Amino acid sequence: MKLSRIITTMSVVGITIVSFFISCSKETGKETAKETSDLNNSAIIQVYNASIPSAATDPRRNYVYVDNVPLTGAPIAFGSFFPSSSTGSSVAAGSRQFLIKDTLRTSVQPQLLFTQNLIARSAYTTFMYDTFTTIKQKTVETIIQIPDDTTARVRFANFVYHPSAISGIDIYSTRRKANVASNLKPTDVTDFMAYAAATNDTLYVTETGNPSNRLDTLRPFNPIPKRSYTLIFRGRWRTNEAGDAPNPRVLSVFANN
Repeated sequence: MKLSRIITTMSVVGITIVSFFISCSKETGKETAKETSDLNNSAIIQVYNASIPSAATDPRRNYVYVDNVPLTGAPIAFGSFFPSSSTGSSVAAGSRQFLIKDTLRTSVQPQLLFTQNLIARSAYTTFMYDTFTTIKQKTVETIIQIPDDTTARVRFANFVYHPSAISGIDIYSTRRKANVASNLKPTDVTDFMAYAAATNDTLYVTETGNPSNRLDTLRPFNPIPKRSYTLIFRGRWRTNEAGDAPNPRVLSVFANN
């Protein structure tokens, strides 16, 4: 299948600009989110929050800042992503300092500060993971390729939480009758793969080496042609424990373009 590599299309950028200024409301009454208008010297950013909260309802107010300027206009709750109404926000390329913090005064979540080198006309996804008291991040490049045919593009990420080392996961497609991801370890993110679109699929998440231990089921999965998706396994691995019940493991989906 011939693919034309397009990191950011004009349609995505257009959606980004409109949705960004709609969603970026004032946080304290003075700060406003800031976005570069130089699209030839900018990168596209998405942020997904897979860090486990302390309760079934997430009491945190996680905001993202770039070079001390607010990027998000609303808090990112557990299991959600920014921007929620589009597939990315543009940030000036170069070495940027990111800060993710809970703005609640009583919060015990440590601030997450890291530097990321952003290449112009590239896209990135930052995954927040672990627990709210030991929050971590992993940022990966999101390489968008627009298929010339009617397929979609799919990648898989494993950010499930367990306090100690655990085995990987396999993801089985009933339509393909084969694994679409094998031995995916915690914090692993695969490359994108071609995937049949406009047709229903059912995906089973199982423990690697123990296929009878079904961890979750996603049905139906029906991607749109020419779109790219991330399927992320997140939540607590040990759902049989009473204290873990509020945030069970689940395979969820978000779009990248």
